[in-house]
Amino acid sequence: TPPPPGTSFPPASSTSTSSTSPPFTLLCLAPTGTGKSTIAYEFLSRVTNIMRYQEMDGVAVYTAPLKSIVSEKYRELKGIFEEGQVAMVTGDGSVNLTPSTSLVVCTTECLRNALYKSGRIGGKDVKGVCIDEFQYLGEGGRGGAIEEVMILSPPSVPMCFLTATMSNHESVSRWMS
Repeated sequence: TPPPPGTSFPPASSTSTSSTSPPFTLLCLAPTGTGKSTIAYEFLSRVTNIMRYQEMDGVAVYTAPLKSIVSEKYRELKGIFEEGQVAMVTGDGSVNLTPSTSLVVCTTECLRNALYKSGRIGGKDVKGVCIDEFQYLGEGGRGGAIEEVMILSPPSVPMCFLTATMSNHESVSRWMS
């Protein structure tokens, strides 16, 4: 189980999260097992805290390309965030999506579809997006959904991109800035 938000980070992780005040874009390229999930959870915690303190109605969104990853992250995040805050949305339907939801874990395609349809997910504006398995960017199928989420998300929405393998990360980083 990952540490709760606010936990001290290993040195490699702390430099990735030290300058995260919205709006921001964070590209985290790190090998598997080195703390990418912890960075994602801190990002999501910061977005949900900003929503709470500024009394914004909205959701932070964690996306992954596969339902199996979405299910795993949903279970993990339910154990970290307050009861009733975390919902899951896949092509099969939704779990725990209520008015008190502040964090949605979903497939990238579900977020893309929601952004195309209304710009909202679960009836709420998207206030932050974390995309896991970002290495699919530029690839057919899943990569298109990532690009569309990036394009359809308002510029004010902070974004966090996680990948363990991306050979062209420098050119992608330049493209995003």
